[in-house]
Amino acid sequence: MSVELLDSARIRELLSPEAAARVPVIEVFPTIDSTNAAALRRIQCGNADHYICLAEQQTHGRGRHGRKWVSPPHANIYFSLVSSLYWTVPSALSLAVAAVIADRLSALGVDGIGLKWPNDLLWQDKKLGGILLEQVTKGDRSYQAVIGIGINVAMPPHVGQEIDRPWTTIQEVTGRLFSRNLLAVEMIEGLLPLLAVRSTDILAHWRRIWQQRDILCGKEIIVRVGNDILCGTAAGIDDDGTLCVHTAEKKYNFTSGEVSITSHQ
Repeated sequence: MSVELLDSARIRELLSPEAAARVPVIEVFPTIDSTNAAALRRIQCGNADHYICLAEQQTHGRGRHGRKWVSPPHANIYFSLVSSLYWTVPSALSLAVAAVIADRLSALGVDGIGLKWPNDLLWQDKKLGGILLEQVTKGDRSYQAVIGIGINVAMPPHVGQEIDRPWTTIQEVTGRLFSRNLLAVEMIEGLLPLLAVRSTDILAHWRRIWQQRDILCGKEIIVRVGNDILCGTAAGIDDDGTLCVHTAEKKYNFTSGEVSITSHQ
């Protein structure tokens, strides 16, 4: 059975009336450079709040630090949503989004998802999805955030050879072929209530979910910041979304924009 095509009308039809009323535009592109790039362009045109776009294929899909996000056609979820936010800590938002998506996937039967700070969804140490948060500052203590989400749904193995780390798909995890339109609906229904929170406590409710799924906490890790390397023990996350790392000498906190992390071997 082939993966169904994404359909903006079908997605809107499946949304709750409350969610549908809050989403003015859902666009599906057959091919695009990246959904985040499309969302950023939409912001420049104005009236972008709660704009949502998806694509069947990305020619220049991006992960953190400009890494390539492998984006074959008709296989995965490539999704971006724009939201206006006030006084919100971006690193906390990224973690809260990851927790929301993991929770929604779990409700659909995708069990055993772990979260690796700052933005990876893993299953048995294999990458299942990721979050890319970008923002445009509006100058009035607010900004518009573009929340990009990529989820491997049914990616062909030969395409995944381009990926430089172990990966998996929802189909492999569950043994089932999921409706990508339904997955998009679940993501939207989970994200809209989160984005209604207008405070720096955006992570507060979801921190417990994150901690339950945190695959780093208590492990020896290596933190790289530029040319500097720190070895220590991961000690969870703070309310602002920063990673806590303990060494014999002191406690360190790192933000998502500064570090990359690998498990210590």
